[in-house]
Amino acid sequence: MKLNQTVCQVIDDVFMQYHIVDTSKPVMITFPPGCQAITQHQAEANDTNAWSFQFFAKRGINVVSFNHIGQDNYFHSEEFARFLPLLSTQLDVFPKRIGYGISRGGFASAVHSKVLGLDKALLMMPLSSYNHKTVPWDPKVKANHVPDEALKLDASVCETPLTVIYDPLYAPDTQHVARLDSVVAEYHISGVGHRISRALQQMGILKKVVLDFYAADIESDAFYQGIRQRRLFPSYLKGTLANSRRKVTLKRRWVITQYRCYLIINNSHFCHQKFLSKLAVSCQKRWNKVLNLYQQVNLQGASKAALVLGNTVFCL
Repeated sequence: MKLNQTVCQVIDDVFMQYHIVDTSKPVMITFPPGCQAITQHQAEANDTNAWSFQFFAKRGINVVSFNHIGQDNYFHSEEFARFLPLLSTQLDVFPKRIGYGISRGGFASAVHSKVLGLDKALLMMPLSSYNHKTVPWDPKVKANHVPDEALKLDASVCETPLTVIYDPLYAPDTQHVARLDSVVAEYHISGVGHRISRALQQMGILKKVVLDFYAADIESDAFYQGIRQRRLFPSYLKGTLANSRRKVTLKRRWVITQYRCYLIINNSHFCHQKFLSKLAVSCQKRWNKVLNLYQQVNLQGASKAALVLGNTVFCL
């Protein structure tokens, strides 16, 4: 691996970006959530950064970041699987290998933890499987088009010590975590659903949580003190009403609804920014789909042109 420079590489349908500063310090190995897919054009043109790469690289932390190319990609490629053992031998020089993944990235981190030789990993609302027969209770799995090769992967076989953060009131994520046998620490954020990283970011403690885990472990007292801010977010109150397993009395529901309306009215600027942020992400997803479709049409057109030209030459 090259030192003190940013290196990008495409391995089949996975984009890898790394920056190594000091081999005497730990290396972060990261996998992104499903919403962070990039296009083939972005990967080949090297005009984008892999998810979380900049966060660690600008802090002088050794980082190897993977990003899936295309939405229906679960880091299941056979070529990618053959590449990882070769990469792992290059990572032997580091004193520690630390994994970090969110949602689909948590799944990938756990699935590939053994071959990467991870010493520990931080997973936020990780999925344990994308096989609808194994996890029929997860609506996200049912909604996705999952390739047959990805159906065979199961994160429950992970033996790496895992630290997980999830919403215990969100049943699908709770059941996924229950399938992971190597969990050594759990941190709960009730009422935010499958939006842990977004909630931590809104509360301004995501950076601290990740960097604390990199340095040693998450500070439990500071974590739970920090997440008390979630009660100031309308989305938390909405999630509390939607996901609560306990009986919510009409009086409590009315109080929460009143307080939520109060927060929305008095934080209109924040809600406006949140709406624009969601709109930007949604537009980017649709634009990526358009680019993929455009590239597929071009490839099909080029193939047909080559076929016509070949037939013409043969006839001549």
